[in-house]
Amino acid sequence: ADASWTRSGSNPLLSPIVAWEQTAVYEPTVHYESGAWKMWYSGGWANPGIGYATSTNGTTWTKYASNPVLGQGGSGVAGIAVRQSVTKSGSTYYLYYADANPDANLKVATSTNGTSWTVQGTALAKNVVGWCTGWANSVIWIEGATWHMIVEGRSGSIWEMAYATSSDGLAWTLGNGGNQLTTLQVAAGGMYGGPALVRVGSMYHLWYHAAPGSGSLPTNIY
Repeated sequence: ADASWTRSGSNPLLSPIVAWEQTAVYEPTVHYESGAWKMWYSGGWANPGIGYATSTNGTTWTKYASNPVLGQGGSGVAGIAVRQSVTKSGSTYYLYYADANPDANLKVATSTNGTSWTVQGTALAKNVVGWCTGWANSVIWIEGATWHMIVEGRSGSIWEMAYATSSDGLAWTLGNGGNQLTTLQVAAGGMYGGPALVRVGSMYHLWYHAAPGSGSLPTNIY
């Protein structure tokens, strides 16, 4: 039963109907807290920003009136904010986002309400390691005093994934000797990225998309 999914009859749940979203909304991050659903999503292509929406049932969503909440002027950030992931520690949200496309730094911003964000700095600089020219989608989780991240990095013409750790969610250090997680690569020269991770007991489960041959397309989920 866990492998069988039924699309909601309310689809699509969110559409690009306001100017700043241009013709695209994509890459949502969703939290469920005390009976309320919260979504952050990317919108727009030429100069993307991050929007926010809420729901009481997970299917009917209301966009925040002052979107975007980050980028395109949102929270005072004039430039690009895209490919976000959101992690909560205590009462503080941590939002990780790319500040360009594709040659981006991975930035981190914090908020106590999910709508007003303060940029804290660069979590991973685009030139922090030689093989990477920019960062994109990430997944972050916390275990005890250590924060963990798996993140896409642009390597030549393809995306690959790397691993990093932090003690505070702000300053990050690449692990694995700074190298790509090549055991996840499906085919030599093929891209692999878009991580989603769940831990069950002591076992980590990672989902991602990858190309079965060299290059970036086609991709499957592995």
